[in-house]
Amino acid sequence: SLSVGWKTSLDISAFSLLGISTRILKERLKTENIILVLSLISFGTTVLEDLFMGLPAEVKQIPWFTQLRWGFYFLSSVVISAISIGMIALISKEDFGFKRLKFDFWIVPIFLIAGFLSVLRWIPEIQVISANVLVGVLGLFIVQGFAIFSYYIEKFSLLARILTLFAIVFFPAGAVIVAVLAGIFDFWFDFRKLKGGKKNGSDSA
Repeated sequence: SLSVGWKTSLDISAFSLLGISTRILKERLKTENIILVLSLISFGTTVLEDLFMGLPAEVKQIPWFTQLRWGFYFLSSVVISAISIGMIALISKEDFGFKRLKFDFWIVPIFLIAGFLSVLRWIPEIQVISANVLVGVLGLFIVQGFAIFSYYIEKFSLLARILTLFAIVFFPAGAVIVAVLAGIFDFWFDFRKLKGGKKNGSDSA
């Protein structure tokens, strides 16, 4: 159908734009900022699909997802952008510095404020907006958490690596929760023992 054709065209265009943007931005921005730019591109494409083609009928029957879909769109955009960079790095055999990835501290107060406002039931509009922001920011913590995993997994024995990958594949929900917690607490405990921005080399692409 026409809508399917438009969706396919948008998806292909988005992935092509992600690849081109990554190559252009690699020498100009830190990896975490590249992910933010790519996420906005992917998120914008998803929003256009939503506005022009609407939600599938089966999805409309899930009220909570309908309300929180903008947050999930951004969360998935962040994860897809990180995966895209990983694929490009694997194919081109270039180091994008993913293991050193660490977002700026500003995401923490946004997360805390959004979390607080999302429980204010007497202001439904603010609650829904805040809940969407909360879900979206979780995507950043997930990516940072997996960056920590990738930093440490090289130090594991072969058996430990296999067990870790097994746990991630067969218990994805648990892996995501651990990644979120690692991403959040990394701002206080600095799990990779890197202090400061430029001094620790985190500015390298």
